Amino acid sequence: MLNPVFQLHLSKQYLIFLGIISMLSLLIVVTLPLQLSLKCVSVILLSLYILFIFWRDGFLKSKQAIISLHKQTDGSWLVQTRTACYQQTQLRGDSTVTRWVSVLRFQVVGRRFPLSCIIFRDSLTANQEASVSSNVYRQLLLNVKFG
Repeated sequence: MLNPVFQLHLSKQYLIFLGIISMLSLLIVVTLPLQLSLKCVSVILLSLYILFIFWRDGFLKSKQAIISLHKQTDGSWLVQTRTACYQQTQLRGDSTVTRWVSVLRFQVVGRRFPLSCIIFRDSLTANQEASVSSNVYRQLLLNVKFG
């Protein structure tokens, strides 16, 4: 049996999700009953944090951004980040898989904290039809649940 390799790309759905959450966060800060100067400082700091989150997670530019997943025959996963070659990992039990989005958490040997990866349906293919993207996402779901 072939060991599947899943290449992760920029997800428009994830960017829309981040945009909605960001706008709601800014709206909450603006409507707080605070002094104008404190609101301005809060909006500036929140805006900088939002830009950082978009750069790090939305555009996969972080050093720890997962860009490739490779399922092994022994049940382990090889995870490729931007700065490292493939790292041997184990899929943790607190990973969440749904029809639209998956949050996969990998425990890297020698690291205290796990690597987390949010995967939307459209993040697994680049420049291909939606049905092909759906099939690749379905393959990922099967490998996570039953692999």
